[in-house]
Amino acid sequence: MRFHQRTLLSEHFGIAVATDLVEQFILGRPAKVVDADAVTFDPVLAEAMRNLKAHKPDYFWYDTQAGRLSDVVVVEVKGNSSSRQTTVRQLARGVQQVLVPANVPGATMRRIVVGACLRGDALEALAVEAPDPDTRTRRAALEMLAGDEGPSPEILADIDEAEEYLDPDVSHEQLAVEVEDLDQARLLAFAGIPSTITGIRESPAEIMEAVSGLEVIDTPGGAFRCETTRIPAGPRSLNLRTGVAEEFLDLSSRQATSPRRQRYRARYQTGMYVPVPGRPRGRQDEPLTVVTSADGCMLSVSLV
Repeated sequence: MRFHQRTLLSEHFGIAVATDLVEQFILGRPAKVVDADAVTFDPVLAEAMRNLKAHKPDYFWYDTQAGRLSDVVVVEVKGNSSSRQTTVRQLARGVQQVLVPANVPGATMRRIVVGACLRGDALEALAVEAPDPDTRTRRAALEMLAGDEGPSPEILADIDEAEEYLDPDVSHEQLAVEVEDLDQARLLAFAGIPSTITGIRESPAEIMEAVSGLEVIDTPGGAFRCETTRIPAGPRSLNLRTGVAEEFLDLSSRQATSPRRQRYRARYQTGMYVPVPGRPRGRQDEPLTVVTSADGCMLSVSLV
């Protein structure tokens, strides 16, 4: 735990807190999310920040209406097990990171930094919101992120080259296509089928063949395809299943995930997380409790 505490705090506890914050208090509903590392539609993230590596923000939460972005939340997550003072310093760094992405015209855009700190046996989380920056502020944030000793000549050259990208509008047409494919790639990865936008567009049949080999969990609301991780626990094993509703993994129609998500959410009549009974297909002697969410994902942990 201590050896991996940074990863656990920022990439698990912190993201869990950020998800709850965004979906319950900021947007008030589940939304789609993409990893900022995979984003190419943002001209600054795709160009000026290519050498900043870990200094990019972590995630974009977003929602769409009529094929256009209606809400965007830029999120950076920090974590430590030291002190609140360390968390505050991390939050300051995170503010620089969320200032960099381009504004999305016509969409409500918010920039949030979450800091999680494990203090004794309690998890404390702090969050701050940064206002929308102007061009000068965004350039200053890029330069500060480039290094405590000052940006290298190579990174300064990148920033100078990208100066023209600090103001332009994001292309809604390009964005609408890319975010759907990024969302599809995230769902496939959660089910245990790592993929890329290129793979989804060019090799859907190969991906569908891989999906057909996944374990199936049946629930009253439908079937899930999932990846199973088995962890030895003495004479027994802990089975961790992460999966996605079958309808979200069907690439044959290239249908956008947004309307599918709306139908799925209506069927479960919920906006958040719901435990339902489930069973592995063909193994009725292994009853499970499956936690589902409105984005079509499921999680189940069992000791067998």
